[in-house]
Amino acid sequence: MYIARIVQGFGVGNSSFSLPLFGSEMAPKELRGRLSGLMVFPVTFGQWLANLVNIIVMDNSKGWRISNAVSMIPPIIVMCGIFCVPESPRWEYQHKGRDQAEGVLKRLRQTENVGHELDAIGEQITEEQTGNEGLRSLWEPTIRRRVFIAMALQLGQQATGINPIMTYGSLIFKDITGSGIYASLLLSGVNCLFTLPGLVFLDKYGRRYMAIIGAVGMTIGHLFSAILFTAICDGNVDDSGCPTVGGWFICIGTCFFVFSYSISWGALPWIYCSEIFPLNVRASAVSVATAANWVGGALMTEVVKLFPHLNINGVFFLFAGLSVLCGLFIYFFCPETKGLLLEDVEELFSRNNTFTSQSYVDIKTPVATAVRANLQLEVTFVQQ
Repeated sequence: MYIARIVQGFGVGNSSFSLPLFGSEMAPKELRGRLSGLMVFPVTFGQWLANLVNIIVMDNSKGWRISNAVSMIPPIIVMCGIFCVPESPRWEYQHKGRDQAEGVLKRLRQTENVGHELDAIGEQITEEQTGNEGLRSLWEPTIRRRVFIAMALQLGQQATGINPIMTYGSLIFKDITGSGIYASLLLSGVNCLFTLPGLVFLDKYGRRYMAIIGAVGMTIGHLFSAILFTAICDGNVDDSGCPTVGGWFICIGTCFFVFSYSISWGALPWIYCSEIFPLNVRASAVSVATAANWVGGALMTEVVKLFPHLNINGVFFLFAGLSVLCGLFIYFFCPETKGLLLEDVEELFSRNNTFTSQSYVDIKTPVATAVRANLQLEVTFVQQ
């Protein structure tokens, strides 16, 4: 079992950084957020499905075998389907040349007019290869800043408390609602239900705006639960005499936290980290950020050991404080990347102005101007 879990960990770790990276390099800039972050939806759906299966088989002596068998189906589907998916045009250009990249780009964009985007990819690759120094490039000043941002975002996602709540939700709510496994199903259902709208919101309203709104919502949800734990449960869940109705109100507060998380921070770190790095260091940098996420997840799971010292209300107050810090970090350090070509993100970070980065959504580099002009010509042609 332990060996199987280790092998599974290698697979999950690889998918965690490669899928959003692949999506960001394949997607047009208008859809990059929802496509590169789409990997989050199968994860949340899988969590909900696992809870549902557990409810169905909880009275079966071999229920754990059934749960594990069901979890094998999605990886098998992905393993078969991946052979039908092309490499990203940026990878093709770098490793096989312009002609191969052009074919992939035409297939993805469903148009023959891909010259400007192809030129932008080629120019960036040429510029990056001139000064490519491998992993040492991650320590260059402009790249180092982005590595710090990416790692902080991934750690911030875990610091919101999502993993302890989703992992131990059934135990937390068992005593105060009488139906811990159903409370866990509710939480995972909210997370799954609002993940897809969250991807649309991140593209429509921007990464910065949604991240800050999400941080505010998560803080409110945690504070609501913490205050109710303090008021009606004496700050704890064990033998606390919490009324069942009050327990479900606490669960509703946690659902609001999960809702706020799913429309913002659930996908944001994966999207943002996959679009802020130049091609020559993108894979290495995203893998470092992904490692930070898993380290953060392991650390936050240990938060359960604080329960005897802080009580459950203290832990929720802690999560609320960390959510505030997440919002402040976005405000001070993360510029808006919505609507930019990956090749234009370099220009964004070179300007080094986070607070006015909203104006860079319509960044006027030659590449962006040419691509927009090309798209406008296509629209005009179709209308005629």
